[in-house]
Amino acid sequence: MYRVVSIHFTNNCNFNCPFCYREKGKETMDEELFLELPRFLKDITEQVALGGGEPTLYPEMVERFAKECNEYDLTCNLTTNGYLIKDWSDEKVERFTENLTMVSVSMD
Repeated sequence: MYRVVSIHFTNNCNFNCPFCYREKGKETMDEELFLELPRFLKDITEQVALGGGEPTLYPEMVERFAKECNEYDLTCNLTTNGYLIKDWSDEKVERFTENLTMVSVSMD
């Protein structure tokens, strides 16, 4: 078993930091494939870490993925630059984080 499996499902980002390791571009994993991953990951890990580019560009995908993880007893964590969240309503933040165990904010 792996302690954590990191998934970078997009390299799209709302920032263009010169020191960022990610490939520049706007590619995002196929949503259907992305949402099927927890079913397979449950056999190799107990914890999934989402990152990428910027996951909050796709809040509905993240919400659905985290819910799928929860259904398979997987812990789901997220790393974000946090910029987009500041404009969300309290209800949207609560819905977005409902199935996330941890949200890390990158302060680069």
